Amino acid sequence: MAKNYAGTGMTVDFIAPTAGAFAGVPLVLNDMVVIPTSTGTKGAKMVGITAEEWRLPVDGALKLGQKVNVLAGVLVAPAVADSVPFGKLTSDPSGGFATALLIQ
Repeated sequence: MAKNYAGTGMTVDFIAPTAGAFAGVPLVLNDMVVIPTSTGTKGAKMVGITAEEWRLPVDGALKLGQKVNVLAGVLVAPAVADSVPFGKLTSDPSGGFATALLIQ
């Protein structure tokens, strides 16, 4: 293994922001989205997953295969102001939820 190998990149350690972080709820860290593995209050040392497929709340008439962003823990269309790129839907929405692949 190369001496500069840092890991798989599937997780990242971070400090919970001012509002804290909730397990399973997408969290924006600057230009990166993570899914926290636990719930923590402001300042807590945490771990976030940087990839994989997730079942999350979805807003609007999004469709399978469409690019999606995230805003306040909800998947939205890329044109929504202040949203951050998340990935692509892997299912059509049903009951206000859809699955999406987190792509950084």
